Amino acid sequence: MNDSEIDSMVARLSEKAMAEMDHDTALIQKEFKAWTITLVAMVVFEFIVIAFTPSSQPISSWFMQSGVMLVAFAIYMEYRLAKAKDLIPTIAPMCVLIDEILNRRFIPQWRKRQIITIALLILGTLISGYGGLMWQAGTSIAGGKG
Repeated sequence: MNDSEIDSMVARLSEKAMAEMDHDTALIQKEFKAWTITLVAMVVFEFIVIAFTPSSQPISSWFMQSGVMLVAFAIYMEYRLAKAKDLIPTIAPMCVLIDEILNRRFIPQWRKRQIITIALLILGTLISGYGGLMWQAGTSIAGGKG
């Protein structure tokens, strides 16, 4: 279903149904916004950890320890996605048309975020387990010091 078909479906809704759909859309977008803010916070946190590593300790150790925080951020991101997913099919059960519109509008966005979140969970787990080795391998390839 393309955007023009969705637009024609929206045009058939009553004013009350439109208000309900707008409210429900705002709830879903709120969850997606929280997911995005968490993603940005996670990236900033990782940069801060690397930038402010005490000079007396190896960066590779801190990088490895930051993997645990990456996992924690990703788990919270998964929680926000789960809340959004729960909202999508159950909103406005009396109006099948609204459910169809919301599913078509938000499920593709949800799936993309789901893939990113799972990748971050895997990456965080790998970094927390093997981050020191990964950092040393990366710096030896680049010719730097770990």
